[in-house]
Amino acid sequence: MVARLIHRHAIADRHYPGAWAGKLQGLLPGDIALFGAETESARAIRDAAHGIEGASEGSFRFVDLGNLMDPADQLPAVLKLIIGRGARPVMLGGDAGLGTALGEAFTRAPISTAPAIILLSPRLDVRLPSAAAALAIGTKRLISKSSHDAWRAAGGEIIPAARLDCSKLDEALQTLGDSASEALLLVDLSVIDTGYAAGATTRNVGGLGPVDAIEAAEQVASRFELGGLAFLNLAPERDPRGHSERIAAMIGQRVLGQGKARQAA
Repeated sequence: MVARLIHRHAIADRHYPGAWAGKLQGLLPGDIALFGAETESARAIRDAAHGIEGASEGSFRFVDLGNLMDPADQLPAVLKLIIGRGARPVMLGGDAGLGTALGEAFTRAPISTAPAIILLSPRLDVRLPSAAAALAIGTKRLISKSSHDAWRAAGGEIIPAARLDCSKLDEALQTLGDSASEALLLVDLSVIDTGYAAGATTRNVGGLGPVDAIEAAEQVASRFELGGLAFLNLAPERDPRGHSERIAAMIGQRVLGQGKARQAA
């Protein structure tokens, strides 16, 4: 159980702000379908989102499906129903294996063009479907050769944390946009330098600052229509300050807010 200090919002058992409790069968095209793939991580992100103004504004509906009881077993079928109904999944919590399953679900989806897969992570543990249009942002030096080679062999590009800047990212996203107009964004909370936020499954010295990570996610959302979003490797029990979950909630606010801007355009 995550320690809930007095400065936390202490309302983690509520639904995501602005969302109503729903079921898969009630999803409509364009809905934002939120669900927890790891209970404590999902509770922490919902909790933090209630403390961020305008976290779920937009003309689309937010539907909170609750938490999966057995994510590894349930996720493929759940994603098939969400994507099949034209809704957009937002997965709260989970590991690289579930991130891989999310990417595979989009690859198999009956849509005109496969979405790009964009990963913010210090590692390349998420496996890419073959010949996927993909970009990894924020990687660190200590990556296994097998992971690096597998990512590149599947078609993925890489921008290491040490080389990340706005212009390089914009150039990479522009190239990626030549083959895809929609993107799946996977945010590994380990991408944040541990000195800023310690609530991730992996320690990361020399990782991205919170502003860098948030702005990178915003750049992705400004260029692509987001077909899905996931927050991976959150470990809120490691961060009594609640910084990691708040960063996740802020990224959710910013990138889902881009959908509001697109609809208003």
